[in-house]
Amino acid sequence: MGCTRPDQNLIVRIEAFYRAIDRQTARLRSLTGLACIAGCGTCCHSAEVEATVVELLPLAAHLFRIGEEDATHQAMEAQRQQGAVRCLGYVERPEGEGLDHCRYYAWRPLICRMFGFAFRRNRQGGLDFCACRHIRAVTPQAVGRADLLAQAEDIGPVYQPAFLQIAALDPLRGFERLPINEALGKALELTYW
Repeated sequence: MGCTRPDQNLIVRIEAFYRAIDRQTARLRSLTGLACIAGCGTCCHSAEVEATVVELLPLAAHLFRIGEEDATHQAMEAQRQQGAVRCLGYVERPEGEGLDHCRYYAWRPLICRMFGFAFRRNRQGGLDFCACRHIRAVTPQAVGRADLLAQAEDIGPVYQPAFLQIAALDPLRGFERLPINEALGKALELTYW
């Protein structure tokens, strides 16, 4: 099976989709007061966080533009040899130097944009708010407001249709979920090599 480099139009469409998701989550945050816990990073250390190659094409293109594709590939290889699962984008700061953060925040994949700030369809067809356990524990009032807003159909992003929309942009690569660093590696290979 041949490998074709993604065209710039695909990346532009993915970035436009991300901007729409960001507007939806910003609206939800504004209406509820929801926010990530400063310096948390729990999900950034999880081997369970997955993304598709399509979701990471904008980041791969960015890394290529700024000349960091080789360094990123080497960091990925070093992590793999150490058995580490932490997302390559997560930056830990020594205590007292500020908060941990994502170095690739503007190019993060769909799960990173939506986790803790999105809804999912339940079996009855209604919406359930999905908050991470940390947000739920620290800001129960904001989560309660989001739970109440679940009755409004156009209140925030919904996981299933959002995933299907982005996957449909490139069905060949859009449906296979991989550990986030592995998906980034494949996106880099597709973009660079």
